[in-house]
Amino acid sequence: MNISKYILFILSLIISEYSYSQNSSYTLLNDGIYPILKTDYPTAKSLLMNNMEDIDPSELVFILDNILAENDIETFKIISTYLMRERGWNFSIIDTNDTNFKLPILLEQIKTHDLVTWLIETSEINYPIWVKTHQRDLFIISEIKSLLFAEQEIQSYLYKYNKDTASIISTKMGLKHMHRLWELCVLNDSTLPNNFDNGIGTYYRLTNILGSNIYNKENFYTAWEILFPFIDKAYLDGKISSSIFYFYDIWCNNHFGYQYYGTLENVKISDEEGLLERRMRYSL
Repeated sequence: MNISKYILFILSLIISEYSYSQNSSYTLLNDGIYPILKTDYPTAKSLLMNNMEDIDPSELVFILDNILAENDIETFKIISTYLMRERGWNFSIIDTNDTNFKLPILLEQIKTHDLVTWLIETSEINYPIWVKTHQRDLFIISEIKSLLFAEQEIQSYLYKYNKDTASIISTKMGLKHMHRLWELCVLNDSTLPNNFDNGIGTYYRLTNILGSNIYNKENFYTAWEILFPFIDKAYLDGKISSSIFYFYDIWCNNHFGYQYYGTLENVKISDEEGLLERRMRYSL
C-alpha cells in the first residue's frame, strides 16, 4: 500500500469511527443515535430530525443508507434536500458510477429504491441555492482539492522512482501546502475549513493534506503548529470532532514514542503536568 493510500485509510478509520468525539453533536451521534439506529429506528430518527442542523453533514450522508434500509423514503428525501440546499451536497450523473461515489452501500440503496433520477433532479434545483451564497467556500474547496491532488501526486509518483529525492521534495512541498492552508483558514474567518461551513467533504480532504505532513516526521510539529489555532477554534465551535487529537497522538507516538493529548492507552505522555488542562479544554 503506497503512502497516500495508507494515510487515506488511517484517516477514514479515525475520522469516521473514533469514539473520542465530545462536541455535543458528535456525542449525540456516537452515544445517542448510532447505538440504536438499527435496533430502535423511530427513536434514532426522532433524535436525528430534531438535531439535524447541529450534526456534521458528512455524518448525515453516512446515515442515509440506514434510512433507506428502513424504507423510510420520506425522511431520506427531507435530509437529502436539506444537505443540498444548506450544506453543499451535490449528486450528479457522475455519482451513479461506483468508482466515483465513495459510499457503495448508499449508492446500492439509492438504486434499489429507484431514487437516482429524483436525487439528480433535486440536486439540480437545490445545490445551486447553496452555491449562490457560498462563492468564497467554492474557492476554498477548489484550493484544497488542488493541494490534495499535488500531495497525492508527490507520494504516488515520486516515491515510485526516487524515494530519497521524493522525501526531500515532499518535505519542502508539504510545508508550502501547509502555509497555503493557513492562508485559506484566515480567509475562512480564521477557522479550519469544515463540513458545516464549506461544503461536505471539505474537512476530509483537508485532514488528508495535514495527514501527509504529520506522517512525515520532519514536518510533524511544524504542520500541527501552523494549523493548530484554527483546529482549536473549529473544535470549540463544534465544527469538528476530537478525533483530530487522537490522530495527532497516534503519529506522535509513532515518531517519538509518546503522546500529548492522552487519547492512547499505555503510552507515556509529554507535558504530563498540562494534561488535565488539555483534557478539560477538549473534553477528552
